[in-house]
Amino acid sequence: MPPARAAQEEFHLCSSRDNALVVDASHRPSPTPPGVATSWEDTRRVGALADSADREAGILTKEIDRLQAPLVSMEYHRDQAVAFSAQQRAHISSIQFLPTETLVQILGYVCAEVQFSILHPEYPAIVVSQVCQRWRNILTNSASLWAPETTISIVVLGWRARTYVSTIKKRASMMRSALDHYVRRSRGRPLDIRFVGSKRFLDHDAAQVGAICKCLAAHASLWRSLHGVPMNMFAELWDLVQSPILERLESLHLDWCHPNKYPSGDALVSPKHTPRLRKVTAPQVCKLDLLWGQLTEIHVNEWMGLYLPQKQALQSCVRLESLRLAISDTDGSLERPIPSVLPKLSWLHIDCSTLETGVEFFACFDAPSLTHLTLRGADDGVPNPESRDFYLLDIDRDSEEDTLAIMKDFTERSQCRLTHLALFSVAFPAAFLLAFLGELPYLEEVEITDCPDQRRWQPDGICDEDTLYQSSSVSLDLFRAMAPSAFRLDGVYAPLVPMLRRFYFQGPMTKAFAEDDMSAILDRLCQSRTDKPLVVVMHGVGTWG
Repeated sequence: MPPARAAQEEFHLCSSRDNALVVDASHRPSPTPPGVATSWEDTRRVGALADSADREAGILTKEIDRLQAPLVSMEYHRDQAVAFSAQQRAHISSIQFLPTETLVQILGYVCAEVQFSILHPEYPAIVVSQVCQRWRNILTNSASLWAPETTISIVVLGWRARTYVSTIKKRASMMRSALDHYVRRSRGRPLDIRFVGSKRFLDHDAAQVGAICKCLAAHASLWRSLHGVPMNMFAELWDLVQSPILERLESLHLDWCHPNKYPSGDALVSPKHTPRLRKVTAPQVCKLDLLWGQLTEIHVNEWMGLYLPQKQALQSCVRLESLRLAISDTDGSLERPIPSVLPKLSWLHIDCSTLETGVEFFACFDAPSLTHLTLRGADDGVPNPESRDFYLLDIDRDSEEDTLAIMKDFTERSQCRLTHLALFSVAFPAAFLLAFLGELPYLEEVEITDCPDQRRWQPDGICDEDTLYQSSSVSLDLFRAMAPSAFRLDGVYAPLVPMLRRFYFQGPMTKAFAEDDMSAILDRLCQSRTDKPLVVVMHGVGTWG
């Protein structure tokens, strides 16, 4: 045998085609590791230990199953205890404040209103601080109790009071001391000043006007809002302010007065720098030297023409969000200006005598963000456009098509989506109202106050049945047009104002309202708009209520 095969043995398998298994004679098995059963006794001992562990695991499993039910019960009772604790704490939460904190809240209600006046002052915080030492300490340490809205009460001084100028000066000095005391205790908090009382008598009471203006001008640096300032008092108050900057002033509201009493000159008052001023209400607002680009709310409470300088000032109001004005058609101007853009204007209120006059203003500007529009009837023959005297907002039949064209051109040019429309004191033909609403497909809320019921009574006190129901702008055709497949628009059947959610009407009911089945029409309308529920609120005169 060759030397290379001396240490090997060859084993042949059953098949001659299988490979031979070669075993190395030098291979030796590894020794048995310690702890491994190598005999029958060791195997029996290890098996007994495993059986004992299995029995113990079974016992523990049974014990867990037995304790599972008490655990669930204990968790249930724990949750009940937590809920009961929270319920009981909720009952006593309202009395968890300390006595001093509760007393401060009570005193806050007591001191919420303060009135400064020449003759009838009311200073609740000063009175409360004199009750006892404890209350005095609370008032001294609570600056908020000294900073409510400051009300300046203008009183009517009788002829005896006007004869005692020295008495007026003395009372004005007391008022000034009280106001100084409030300002000092409030620790520099801003002042919100509101004028109330009989302002129309100020022309004959220069002593009272001067005294009040001097008291307020001393604290001009703290003004945050001036509301209801009489026009014939504002110029004197403004001139007494020494500082050229009013850093805190945010809102300025000047009362309407007759045009004959306007201050003369191009400028209404001397210019002041008001970096935070955002809201202005005033007649002759164009005479105020203001930074128009920073204003967000403007209210012109006087009549203005269609193309007067007031609108030139509005062209600079790039931040304007709310605008109210009264449009008069008495300026006689025929040339339309180039429309200016008010990019953030969302709320617009127009007082006008006829609808075509108010809508004509839409040719002066574009408002892509406009969503709320209010049109109110007002008599341009009355000096105050916002007087509560009733006046119808009607439209000339010859101007209906032009008015609709201007409205359509404005909405298409501005690309705005009007969602809220309010019409006060309207007297439109019912067909025109349908066409007007048809130009505003995105409306969600409509409020209409119709012309009042005007009955003709006979001399014997009996009402004429033929005029019992006055012609109304709102008819049953309006509700029929709101239903799907009921209104023809450009040859295609489509519902009127399909996105409407709320309709409010106040005015006289027509005879059709009383005789037709109004409830059935509203039921069909509401059932046909299941995707957008519709709320209809109606107040009026008629047999149907």
